[in-house]
Amino acid sequence: MVTGWVLGTGPCGQGCNKTDIGQLTNQRRQAMETNLASTDLFGEYTLSFPDKQNKQNQTSLRGQFEKNYTETIIAVSNSALYEQELLRFSFLLLPIDVEQEFG
Repeated sequence: MVTGWVLGTGPCGQGCNKTDIGQLTNQRRQAMETNLASTDLFGEYTLSFPDKQNKQNQTSLRGQFEKNYTETIIAVSNSALYEQELLRFSFLLLPIDVEQEFG
């Protein structure tokens, strides 16, 4: 997934510049979330599915995400004030026979 942020507000962090391109943001992301006491600072990943009564349920993928992601800075523009990262992660679908939606 490609993510885009106003320069310095995303996982690249304050002081982000073109020399950061190609660097991983995992430690920076974790430090920013810890410093701001926010586990969903950069979004929340969930899996939605219907139960037997067709009521929608939602489960957080946060635990799986934290253990299994890499994020690399792919672009920085000082003139346009943006940063972009390439976020890669995987997760297991629930072992149930229903449609499951990632969000």
